[in-house]
Amino acid sequence: MPDAITGRRRVPRPENDPNLTYAPGTPARAELKARLATMASETVDIPIVIGGKEIRNSGTLPAVMPHKHGHVLGQFHQATPDQVRQAVEAAMAARKEWSGWSFEDRAAVWQHRRQHCLEHFAAHLGGSGQEERTDVGHGAPYLDEAGWKSKGYKAAKLSASASATATTFSRRATPV
Repeated sequence: MPDAITGRRRVPRPENDPNLTYAPGTPARAELKARLATMASETVDIPIVIGGKEIRNSGTLPAVMPHKHGHVLGQFHQATPDQVRQAVEAAMAARKEWSGWSFEDRAAVWQHRRQHCLEHFAAHLGGSGQEERTDVGHGAPYLDEAGWKSKGYKAAKLSASASATATTFSRRATPV
């Protein structure tokens, strides 16, 4: 039966993104340095997020540059013990729902999140086209290592193969 009828999603085949070097004197390096300077001059408010809802409270602490602790990039809101309990409850509820999803549906979510991260990086670092998206996709290898790309595809192929084998076996085992 075709996947379109059964509602199963197929994990797309992974493709490598171009890998730029950011060597001195390249336009990519100049753009990156300019955007990092702009970002360093901004401050952001980082809320607590529980169950998809942003929460801001009066308890904040500074978020600083890892290599320059005196430079404040923004303020993050501290969660109270009750908010931590709420976050754990929300995570457990999400886990219960997530565990009921098929492998293909979960892999599709991870693929979508990976794409969103790459586009988010591109938007914040000043890019808009394919070249810029992949320029700032330096985070993609980390996402890929976590299994968001090639491992998901390989596992989907194994899952489909195992499913086909099980279906074939069950058909053979059915009495005539």
